[in-house]
Amino acid sequence: MPEPEVADDTTIPDDEILWRRVPPWHVTDDPKRPEGKRPATAAFDEDDMSVSIARETSVEKILEAHEAFSLVGFPASLAREKGLRIVRKPLAENPAHAEVIGKKTDSIRKALSKGSEWVHLNASSLK
Repeated sequence: MPEPEVADDTTIPDDEILWRRVPPWHVTDDPKRPEGKRPATAAFDEDDMSVSIARETSVEKILEAHEAFSLVGFPASLAREKGLRIVRKPLAENPAHAEVIGKKTDSIRKALSKGSEWVHLNASSLK
């Protein structure tokens, strides 16, 4: 029997910024961006994609034990506009943890990549 669909958490406002860690292998060249880099669409590939609610945490906390990673942010409204749901899923090590749930088609991954802004771009990714 399939699990029931989880409802979107409306306590997370549309203007909330969701942070997503980006491993170095998912940072790609983009000459159109001021930094010359953008997150690859593959960085947004999980059906239950882990994010953190920016207002409830810090960059340092999210990158703890992930020093080589970069961090992007995108508004909750972007995910919702693409038919995705956002659900709080606090973890012991990250009470601000949430998931963006739903199928990430190529066009959705592209929209998330384009709609993301760097919060922290690891210097090793600039090479």
